[in-house]
Amino acid sequence: MGFIVNTVKWGVKLGIPASALYVAHHHNLFGTANEAQKGVDQLKTNCNDLVPKEVMENVPDVNLSEIKDMIPAVEFSFSTDARSLWNKGVFATVGAIANAPTHVKGYSQDVVKYVNEQMR
Repeated sequence: MGFIVNTVKWGVKLGIPASALYVAHHHNLFGTANEAQKGVDQLKTNCNDLVPKEVMENVPDVNLSEIKDMIPAVEFSFSTDARSLWNKGVFATVGAIANAPTHVKGYSQDVVKYVNEQMR
């Protein structure tokens, strides 16, 4: 009986996020801003039949043309090889570990100052 309960529990835990990811990918929500807007519009038309009108009235409309002007365009390029990316990650990790005592000391002093200010 425990095996069935665990299987159902993990099936639900994995199934809900997987289905949400599938729906988001199916409606192209991870694409460009225009593709995402079309996907949101498709979801709204599909949800109108399933979701009560009271809930849909509270969903705000988003004007993506205003948001697109605020977000800068960034192009991703992976022209470097994986070895140099790995080395950069190793250097960053080792540097963070080496500087950790200094950062912890600084953060602890900030916490002490904050607590002193709150106690006044």
